Amino acid sequence: MKNTISSSPYCIAENATISDALTAITENKRGGAVVVDDNGILLGIVSDGDVRRALVRGATELTPIHKILNPNVLTLGRSAAIERESGQIFAEHPEMNLIPITAGNVVIDVKVRESKNT
Repeated sequence: MKNTISSSPYCIAENATISDALTAITENKRGGAVVVDDNGILLGIVSDGDVRRALVRGATELTPIHKILNPNVLTLGRSAAIERESGQIFAEHPEMNLIPITAGNVVIDVKVRESKNT
């Protein structure tokens, strides 16, 4: 079963390359992308810093993103208080710009830190 969240500008597929991740990160202007499998299951997140460090260690633009993603992801479940909860997380974690919203392990949405520059 395909999940439509995979077409989001904030998500990339597990078989994406570093080049694909850089394209997504550049286009979404949030410094990262959520990585999902073909069923929309959350695998991790990759930031522009993760990509930069991988390239310094010898990765190439063709390196699969699943080799460098961070599997430790802070997520939220669907709730009526999602705006308050995400606001609190963004306030406590200024380095975070994306929060996957999950139902079980499936990404159903991505909460995005609002930016004055978009």
